[in-house]
Amino acid sequence: MARGFGDGLPAMPVACGFDEFDHVALIHRHRPQWQDHRVMARDLAAFTMPAKTFQVEFVAAVHCWASGRFDHEYAKSRTGFKARVLAVFNNDSHLEAEDPALVTFR
Repeated sequence: MARGFGDGLPAMPVACGFDEFDHVALIHRHRPQWQDHRVMARDLAAFTMPAKTFQVEFVAAVHCWASGRFDHEYAKSRTGFKARVLAVFNNDSHLEAEDPALVTFR
């Protein structure tokens, strides 16, 4: 992006609390046998719409994680993720940039 911009870009502030959750770990927890990608490919190929089937399974995995009821089963729990994100919002130091960005969640 900096090359396309032409000149150096200003340093981009990073709010580490927004680190993403481990989506691979979520699907592996939901379907442990899918840690072997060949098994996952075989299972999904059995359906007429494999991508849609994966989407349904992934949504179920995220719902399980997001419920917070199984936090003890994940290396990075949803409760911990939420706490990290809220800590970023409670610490306005990330807004000290010359031209701060507005971030909203609904």
